[in-house]
Amino acid sequence: MKSILDFFKNKQNSPKKFLGILLKENEGEIFFLEIKENSIDVLVKEKFSFSNEWNNLIEDIDEVLYKLELKGYKSPDEVIFFVYSFTIDKYKREIKKQYLLKIKDLVKNLELKPLGYIESQDAVVDLIQQKDNIPLSSVLIELNKSSINYFLYKNGKVLYSEQIQRTESIIYTTESILERIKGDHLIPSRIIIYDGKEIDIEAANIISHNWSKNIFIHTPKIDIIKEEEIIESMINIFGQKLLVKDQGQTQQEEKKKILGFVIGDDLKKDNKINVERNDYFVEDTMSLTGKIKKNFRSFISPISIFFKNILKPITKIKYTKNIMIMIGVLIIIISIFLIEFFFHKAELTVLVNSQLIKKDLSVSDLNIKDL
Repeated sequence: MKSILDFFKNKQNSPKKFLGILLKENEGEIFFLEIKENSIDVLVKEKFSFSNEWNNLIEDIDEVLYKLELKGYKSPDEVIFFVYSFTIDKYKREIKKQYLLKIKDLVKNLELKPLGYIESQDAVVDLIQQKDNIPLSSVLIELNKSSINYFLYKNGKVLYSEQIQRTESIIYTTESILERIKGDHLIPSRIIIYDGKEIDIEAANIISHNWSKNIFIHTPKIDIIKEEEIIESMINIFGQKLLVKDQGQTQQEEKKKILGFVIGDDLKKDNKINVERNDYFVEDTMSLTGKIKKNFRSFISPISIFFKNILKPITKIKYTKNIMIMIGVLIIIISIFLIEFFFHKAELTVLVNSQLIKKDLSVSDLNIKDL
């Protein structure tokens, strides 16, 4: 016979399910993920095309989730996003505003609980370093339908990144980028190409190209990473972080970046995928004290902005110490007057009993004359 403790233990160790959403330029893929004790499994996956690029993202994903529900797969509430580097601002290292707004609308309308996102670039780096067991030194080329992303890695660190519009000649574009890089950095003799519908053809063109000695001292080694490998790497990174979290690390250790990704926290501005990024998505349940503070700040903020705008031109003027003291005293006097005038008032109503007064008047000997 099982005890109550056994029941809660089994409940705690039961598999956890998550929704994974891969977003590309004109297509995506849905994953239902299940975290077990030492592994992460893909329960079901479904590819779909965008009906109107990112503009109908909510409707497109909702339709896929509905189809999966008809097949008996209930969508989990917690979601992790898998994105490609074209969605990332290379200077701010955060999701570009036009894509971020679409994702936030998606989360809100489908009532999802976002955990963060994982970028394709990090997934490729992790995949290669797992195979080679050394820090990555290579040129990464991400091929998208309308853009190309270039990354220069040296000893596991990004030294250069660039996103440009895709042209007919990838060789010419790549040569231009590498010519630009070589002035500041020694280019490793390795190129890694990933994604792209015609990746094999593009790789063959790069392999057969006669590179200038100014760019590559030796003929570069070309590696091709398929989309399936990238997705698998993304899912593994997600699973590793969840498994580490479930193994009882401290809260501070949970916030250490694993390839830029921190679970339980959303997406902030500075790093690639870390706890500070979570302000973009997650609105955690606030305590009563937190709600009071939030309401107070929302109430006082317009007032502070109003006075700040009034005092802004005044603060630019240089005053002596005595004048500043006089102004301070004057402000205090005016404040006291306003407090006394508006708050120290009373309205008094006096009620008395009414009395009926009756008197008789006698009039005699009236002398009335005609006019």
